Amino acid sequence: MDLTPVTKTATPSAPADTSAIAGILPWQRAPWARFAERSAAGTVPHAILLHGPAGTGKYRFAWALVRRLLCSEVKAGEACGHCRSCTLAHPGGAHPDLVHVTVGEDRQQILVEQIRELGAALMLAPALGGRRVALLEPAGSMNRNAANALLKTLEEPGPDSHLILLADRLDRLPATILSRCQSTHLAPPPPAEGSAWLAGECPGSDPGERELALDLAGGAPLLAKILLAGNVPHQARQLAADLDRLAAGQADLTAVQAAWSQWPADRLWATIGHLLHRRAAAEPEGIWRAVPLCHLLRMYQAAVQQFRLASTPVRHDLQIWDWLLQWGGHSSSG
Repeated sequence: MDLTPVTKTATPSAPADTSAIAGILPWQRAPWARFAERSAAGTVPHAILLHGPAGTGKYRFAWALVRRLLCSEVKAGEACGHCRSCTLAHPGGAHPDLVHVTVGEDRQQILVEQIRELGAALMLAPALGGRRVALLEPAGSMNRNAANALLKTLEEPGPDSHLILLADRLDRLPATILSRCQSTHLAPPPPAEGSAWLAGECPGSDPGERELALDLAGGAPLLAKILLAGNVPHQARQLAADLDRLAAGQADLTAVQAAWSQWPADRLWATIGHLLHRRAAAEPEGIWRAVPLCHLLRMYQAAVQQFRLASTPVRHDLQIWDWLLQWGGHSSSG
């Protein structure tokens, strides 16, 4: 199971969020070329679902596509960047033909009222004479009523309108929505390409730290960059040392709990899950030879469960203590 958490991004404010308007990334050239061809031929689908792991650049790709669809002076398959549409089409902008639907502040879901407003907006005639475009993200955060309301828009799209949905995982969307969208998978780049991009973005960073950041991020370079900035690879090495002490039966559980409590809950359990998964997949060595595989898998599943609870109002310190007690509650024989 992928424990990489969805990166929650606050709604940007004007002026433009430069990370979103920076254009496509090197590993996105092939899917971008396909969209450019369809746009030139006038066959862009009404509903487009962009999906793939967090941190691979879906958000940037989506905004590049938004601007391409709204631009009035497209050049060489790209938005011109200077027409009225381009100057207004960005996160927090005020483009009259663009609707950006996302999770509101202090909320966990996209609500049915937001989807109804989106549907009504897409039925209007374009104010600037081109297209109307809506961006909905993250699509997996729609509640049931919102997802049902979206079906009407998907089944009866307005003229000259396009709806772009972003999702990290397809299993969080109803099949009725999936079947009505043209899906494009935006995958992480090959390891060498991701490593080269990260090195260019973080030239002063340690190569070993970059490699570990990419590993922790599941190969997603943008997420790896965030992890590097947060010193997460160094913290992960400390966490791995704590796991080694647990495996050897030499850990001070109170000290471990105090150290782990300083981590954000979702990142802690994602990293523990990642490290245990690596341990379970590797040939046991040293102190880990005494830890049964079934015990590792149980503790991995316990980390998965704690990760799922991380966004709920539970006490982080008690989560950690419960997990540590589970570790110590199993005998070495499993």
